[in-house]
Amino acid sequence: MKKHLIHFLLVAVLSICSAAAFAQTTVRGQLVDSETGEPLVGAAVMIEGTSQGTVTDIDGYFKQDVAQGGTLLFKYVGFKDLKKKITQKGASVDLGAIQMEPDAVVLKDVVITSSVAVARKTPVAVSTVNPISIEDKIGSQELPQILKSTPGVYASNEGGGYGDSNIKIRGFKSEYVAMMINGVPMNGMENQKVYMSNWGGLIDVASSIQIQRGLGASKVSTPSVGGSQNIITKTTDAKMGGFISYGMGNDGYNKVMFSVSSGLTKDGWAFTLLGARDSRDGYIQGTESEAYTWFMSVAKRFNDNHQLSFTAFGAPQWHNQRSMPNGLSIKEYQRVKQWMGEESPYRYNSTFGYRNGQVMNSSRNEYHKPQMSLNHLWQIDHKSSLSTAAYMSIGTGAGYSGTGVTGYSSSWYGTGSDGTVNTQFRCPDGTFDYDAVDKLNADNYTNPVNVSGMPNYNGSLMIMNKASNDHFWTGLISTYTTKLGDYFDFRRVIDVPGYDRIEVADDTRFIATMNYNYAGTRELNEALASRFVVIQMPPLAKEDLERLLKDQFPSLVTKYNKQFALLFNELQKKCENGELTEKALDLRGLIDAISLIKKGIPIRDALDLGITNKIFDSYEKELIRDVIASRFPLKLHNTEVFE
Repeated sequence: MKKHLIHFLLVAVLSICSAAAFAQTTVRGQLVDSETGEPLVGAAVMIEGTSQGTVTDIDGYFKQDVAQGGTLLFKYVGFKDLKKKITQKGASVDLGAIQMEPDAVVLKDVVITSSVAVARKTPVAVSTVNPISIEDKIGSQELPQILKSTPGVYASNEGGGYGDSNIKIRGFKSEYVAMMINGVPMNGMENQKVYMSNWGGLIDVASSIQIQRGLGASKVSTPSVGGSQNIITKTTDAKMGGFISYGMGNDGYNKVMFSVSSGLTKDGWAFTLLGARDSRDGYIQGTESEAYTWFMSVAKRFNDNHQLSFTAFGAPQWHNQRSMPNGLSIKEYQRVKQWMGEESPYRYNSTFGYRNGQVMNSSRNEYHKPQMSLNHLWQIDHKSSLSTAAYMSIGTGAGYSGTGVTGYSSSWYGTGSDGTVNTQFRCPDGTFDYDAVDKLNADNYTNPVNVSGMPNYNGSLMIMNKASNDHFWTGLISTYTTKLGDYFDFRRVIDVPGYDRIEVADDTRFIATMNYNYAGTRELNEALASRFVVIQMPPLAKEDLERLLKDQFPSLVTKYNKQFALLFNELQKKCENGELTEKALDLRGLIDAISLIKKGIPIRDALDLGITNKIFDSYEKELIRDVIASRFPLKLHNTEVFE
């Protein structure tokens, strides 16, 4: 009995000790970049010596059970490995923000551009398309089409041909948006426009694309009203390798591409080469194209603080178009079904045809605009860096279009000003009759006609016009960045492509406004909020609105001033009660409506334009109109509202 009791006590003691040894602690924390404070998404959190672990979420947070006395190992690409021994006792431990230090060796290999905005730390609205997203979305699409899902970005393919896509950011056209490649400005010197056909193959060499929306303190270029797009080309890969690929698709799409990269040699040299050919028939009739892409990058890492890179790329191409003057009305597109057979009528191209049996299109573009740049990165210390790029761009090419003497200058257009098909030079199958144009010119040599200012003119009446556009650009851009605090960067930029710098007076002050709870807005990041004092505006009271409307419209009759204020107040209450969405509560729309009433628009029509029509729910529309009808009689005339 005594022997059994001893055995029992030994087992009990061992069980207690074992339980103590294997007691688990739930460890929580957040992994962040030690330099920027940015959360590290998808970082590996491992229990050292085991295969157990987890990854951080979108905000950098993690939760992992660890035996007391165990060690957590944190790993993230581009950062130094970090270990944390769990010495705290208890069922739950919060490590707070754990800072991981960037790996200096990796950093020098990744950056070849001047400056890159950091999400949630840079005081600009910025989105970044990463390499994985580019590869997932690319297919046979062009660069602008990949960006169309980015907030504030609108992409269209107006010309129907290869490279005819264009981008608008927050409604601003390309001439109001800064286009950059590796931080080097690419907008045209003459008119600031960007023609994406010049960069048709740029998507093949893009490593990441950064979109900044709106005018702001840009991290990458002189700010433009609409914003900026910075395309970062592929860098010298850390691993040796390469690939050859072939793709095919509808509308005659064919693409072959190869790439080869050396690893970083012991001497600090690395290179990348890429080449591609892209051809397609196009969705629209007569929009065939052929494009090539070439890219090379050679880099030399002298040490952890200095790297020199040379990049060169180009995308020679030609493509046929369906130009804007040849656009048909919707009604006319239905009429051309007779020529399209089973194909969609919207594929019809009114200037597509044949000349001497060969395919021809009077709208055509061919261009080659190679760019070369020499980039030097100097990492002065862990807070400061200097990036310098000397660049050169050589452009050559032309656009083709039809023209003619007076009376025939618009005959090349496939459509008239009303969007109907021009039948002057039209074959029975609907194609443009280029042979008839040749006959017209030939006949005029033997039977000259009288044209404006030229009696008995015996030359060509219609000709193809070639508009050449050649250029040679050079420039130098240098960016110095230093961190003075947690959220403040001090930068001095030298830009020599022809842009003037505007110095702001010391007593300049900026006032920013924000509708905080509106759809599409988000909480201000700490970098931006720290630069302002914040004034919280109370909800607008009826009396305050009456005073505002009186200041805005002095001639507004007091009776109806009160009615407009009561209308807004009633809509406000219905929004608070959930009867209406907040779209109905539009003070700017109310003021616009009163302005329209003053200009003679009927009262109810003006209120529809300013408020009601901004609501798309039919029930809510009728509810708003009922509220308006209770305040403003149907027969009320504009002259009664204003003195």
